[in-house]
Amino acid sequence: MNKKQTLAFHIGAHKTATTHFQNTLALLEDELKGDGVRYFPLDVVRQKFNSFYFMHDMKKRLFSYSPEFLKIKWLEDIFNISGDYQRYLFSEENMLGSMDSLLDAKKPYPLMNERLNFIQSLSKKYDIEIFLSIRNFADIYPGAYTTALRFYPEVILNARNNLLKNLETDTLPSWYSLIKRLRDIFPTIPVTVWTHEYYKEHQSELFAVFAGRKLANIPNVEVPANTATPNARGIELIEQNIKGREKLDIKWKDFCISVTKKNLPQSPSDRYTFLNESQRLKLNKQYTSDLHLLADDKSLNITCLYTDTSKM
Repeated sequence: MNKKQTLAFHIGAHKTATTHFQNTLALLEDELKGDGVRYFPLDVVRQKFNSFYFMHDMKKRLFSYSPEFLKIKWLEDIFNISGDYQRYLFSEENMLGSMDSLLDAKKPYPLMNERLNFIQSLSKKYDIEIFLSIRNFADIYPGAYTTALRFYPEVILNARNNLLKNLETDTLPSWYSLIKRLRDIFPTIPVTVWTHEYYKEHQSELFAVFAGRKLANIPNVEVPANTATPNARGIELIEQNIKGREKLDIKWKDFCISVTKKNLPQSPSDRYTFLNESQRLKLNKQYTSDLHLLADDKSLNITCLYTDTSKM
């Protein structure tokens, strides 16, 4: 009997070195193909996921009420899954939701269930593996806000303001709660979680885990400047020009990228943040607590790869 093909989904989260991860995988594409593994570069895979998530209403209804074998065939066509490769790799942080939904302190990525349900259909035919990268929300929030400013500035401004109100009432986001929700969606599918700190220290290991085999040489890829968080002056310049920018405009996006590149921080302490020290300390404590809960809760049945931040 032929071994089932495996579909590996790295679903984010945003601002956890996902772009660096994807850029590195793109350079490994030929090596992976030669080993029976197919990786689609981000610009290709994002287009595929967008074509699925933004189907018009009639197609969505047809998909919802289709028999399972038709759903699978539809998804195979969208994602170019064939019998040519033993393992397919997908890395796209927008699978979880948008960056403004990440800033929902009460329930980060509130639409995660609906956005990931299609994977359940694929699990009827394929072996599935889920990978999630996480990071201290204190480090995620400023970067998510600054990146989202170039795509939906007024939406992310409102999301930031609501977040700050929640933080003032000690409503804190929890990776542990999010991963419990993820486990509820996929009760039997293997889930691997790694932290941003672990990724920086163990890249070769993580690429091998995701690819399902050892890789000869992991290329040294620079941190992408276009996803960096600028200094406070850069954000001030962008915010001064937001009014009336409800929708994406290519000139606006180019303006934001240009300002960011001209205002890169000279040191970590120079990086923009909208969080005060008290808020950062609360988020630091929550992150450490989440990591310990994830490591200790055996009922989740996940693989958790992390560095103990309480010793850092």
